[in-house]
Amino acid sequence: MKCMGHRTVISYFFFLFTFYSQQAYSQNYGLRFLGQDIAVQDNRTSLDLSPDNPLCFKQDFELSFKINFFSNSKAYFGYIIRIIDNHSQNIDLMIYDQEGTRSKDFKIIIGEKFSGISFRLDSNQLFNQWNTFKLRFDKAHNSLIFYANNKVLVEKNAGITNADCFKMLFGANHYNKFKTIDLPAMRIKDIRIAEGGKPTHLWPLDEVRGNTATDVIQKVKANATNPRWIRSMHYNWEQTNSFLVNGNASVGFNPKTESLYIISSNALYTYSVLSNGLQTTDYKSGEYTLLQGNQSIYDTLTNKLINLNIDKKKIASFNFTTKKWDDKFGENERITKYWHANKFISDVDRSLYILGGYGELKYKNLLQRYDFASKAWAVLPVDSNAYRPRYLAALGVSPHTGNTYIVGGYGSLSGSQMLNPSNYYDLVKFNVRDNTFKVMYKFKYPENDFTFANSLIINQKSNEFYGLIFPNQKFNSHLQLIKGSLTTPDYQLVGNKIPYQFYDIRSFADLYYCPASKKLLAVTLYRKTDKQTEVKIYTIDFPPNMLNAEPEKAAVSERSVGYAYYGIVVIVLLGGLYLIRLLFKNKSGKASKPISPVIVPASGILKEETPDIKSVNLMNDEREDKGLAQKNSIFLFGNLQVFDAEANNISRLFTPVPKELFLLILIYSIRRKTGVSSEKLNEILWFDKSKKDALNNRSVNIARLKTILEKIDFCQLSKTTGYWKIEIDYSKVHVDYQEYLDIVSTKQVLDKEKIERLFALIQRGSILLDTDYEWLDEFKTEVTNEIIDRLLLFARSVDMAGDPEILIQTTNHIFHFDPVNEDAMQIQCKVLASLGKHSVSKHVYEKFCKEYKSIYNEDYNKSFNSIIE
Repeated sequence: MKCMGHRTVISYFFFLFTFYSQQAYSQNYGLRFLGQDIAVQDNRTSLDLSPDNPLCFKQDFELSFKINFFSNSKAYFGYIIRIIDNHSQNIDLMIYDQEGTRSKDFKIIIGEKFSGISFRLDSNQLFNQWNTFKLRFDKAHNSLIFYANNKVLVEKNAGITNADCFKMLFGANHYNKFKTIDLPAMRIKDIRIAEGGKPTHLWPLDEVRGNTATDVIQKVKANATNPRWIRSMHYNWEQTNSFLVNGNASVGFNPKTESLYIISSNALYTYSVLSNGLQTTDYKSGEYTLLQGNQSIYDTLTNKLINLNIDKKKIASFNFTTKKWDDKFGENERITKYWHANKFISDVDRSLYILGGYGELKYKNLLQRYDFASKAWAVLPVDSNAYRPRYLAALGVSPHTGNTYIVGGYGSLSGSQMLNPSNYYDLVKFNVRDNTFKVMYKFKYPENDFTFANSLIINQKSNEFYGLIFPNQKFNSHLQLIKGSLTTPDYQLVGNKIPYQFYDIRSFADLYYCPASKKLLAVTLYRKTDKQTEVKIYTIDFPPNMLNAEPEKAAVSERSVGYAYYGIVVIVLLGGLYLIRLLFKNKSGKASKPISPVIVPASGILKEETPDIKSVNLMNDEREDKGLAQKNSIFLFGNLQVFDAEANNISRLFTPVPKELFLLILIYSIRRKTGVSSEKLNEILWFDKSKKDALNNRSVNIARLKTILEKIDFCQLSKTTGYWKIEIDYSKVHVDYQEYLDIVSTKQVLDKEKIERLFALIQRGSILLDTDYEWLDEFKTEVTNEIIDRLLLFARSVDMAGDPEILIQTTNHIFHFDPVNEDAMQIQCKVLASLGKHSVSKHVYEKFCKEYKSIYNEDYNKSFNSIIE
């Protein structure tokens, strides 16, 4: 073998070091097989490693993989893998359930006979850890050698000497006479094949979508049927149920049975996470009035479901045997003073505690306690410097310690809604034993404000918490899961977003942990009318992956921690030997070629494929408006499009990270004039990186962005003021967003010329239609509201008889941004009716009513005739 050059070897060395070091980041990947737990056989999972051609071997080979099983499956029986050789002999690994034991039996079958290989794994091994199975084909000795973790089992005279090609089928399969639909509910990852002691195939099974899995060594594609990719299940929230119930519903959760209770006015709904089933229990005690702001909680010590009304200082318990509530609160008398209060039951003193809340224009920092033994209520003293008036906070309990944690919220120092209310970003510890409050820390003030859903999930061992945050100033909002620390003001966004309609006196959201199924459960309530509440239930596998861990396909596939460190050690040793050899060569007097410097990205940086700028096809062949192209132009309305000095569309050069970096700096440069600091860039784009890695990422992507912007004349990236800013000569470069600001800069009603210029901008669509970043939401909302306000102001100033056409154009543009804008509908209906187009006017009204009903679930309360009169 020819020796590689020094630079090549060193580059290869650092590439492998980076490659393997990145494998230890996350273990949340693999393939979940739907098996006996799925009644519909067609929906069960299969994985064929050799869909096109069998895998052939000239030497001895071995197959290994990691496996575990679901703890709540109804049956443990079926095929884990079937290996079929080119002489139609099958070698099967099966599992079956031996009744009366906590263990499960495994056997290997050869042909139609049991081999001598059988073993057991206990429940802890089966369900709570990854088990390594390895099957070695020793042709020289006609033997099969099976490794189950540390166990080694041998079958001699296995009849494998003449076989050299194999089909390898995991789970269900439909291959010839070997078809089967019997398989256990299992998870598998890191399927490896080695021949002659050398790795030849590796399927990590770290996909997030699709029906193929890629061998990272030889790029062999395995086919999966009905796959459930584990990486996706740890990133995507799955909506498991949605339904309507009567009354002002509330929820409680029993972690022992993983049952979510939805309390309605006429029935108790029980959703089981384990079975994904929903049961309805009608009350035998008749209609149960749920007062506004009522909350519920499940007492795991007494196994009671409790509904409470804080205003009336009353609680009621549900009897699951008699199906009755033991008390009733009477009719709704007024709005509660304690919307979104926090609550918990202490295992220290067997009392129910209630903290905070909001009502009648007052935020509360009241600490109330209900003693189950004496049935007495009490108000306890509070350190108002540590725990200030608030609602929309999250609370979590650290069991058996007496410690309870409250994070975030919205309130004011005085408690008055009229005196400068704002968001809180502190973590407060409350100790039941001595009734003390202590501020642990405060988060750095975020770019976009947020509050919390009602509960925190506390992990005592790791001193971490999980909570759901959401922007409390928006109706069409979303919940975002965060992972935070109990000791330091750090947090990460994990998982994707959950849609959430927020109006504080109609909405409620909560978060629970399911210990058996290892899932997080989120529930949202939205009271659509005074009589009905919409319930939506979501789950995500625990622990969840970081927000930026959902890849189009990860640039580097993740591996197990053990292999990562093993790889690092081996590579370091080989690299050391090479450097020693190089040193001796130099000492022997033989001149070595100078080693060119190699720039190696830090191990924390996930490399991103960047197209070669010179090789990008710059023809305008994409789905774009051909008339749009012009030299030196940046378009933000509609989809992002950028044209260089030659009128070529260079939008494709903006790969994900440079694109977000570009938009962040551009918007801060134009809208705020100041630009953006390096710290703010790190906080938004690389919040999950160390300071060093964030610096490396920023430097790499700033360099990429500068290279792209060099293609646009009179447009450059600078940091002369200490802030990153894109300097643009707007007389030479057209930026539609800057033109938009010029149009709306005046507070006066826009004239017709400016309105038509605005029409030309927004006809491409909403601002950055194809782009979705957390920090961008506020900016998009601001622009949308601004456009609607300006268009309405103009429409109200126009004489209906004088220019009906421009009124219709204006209202159509408003509908594009707000399909249920009542003012725009009324104006358009009147204009059309005045033109004698009564049927068209009626159609506009009916379409509006349909949209209104869809969004608000109630009928629009004005008739068509009352509008056009």
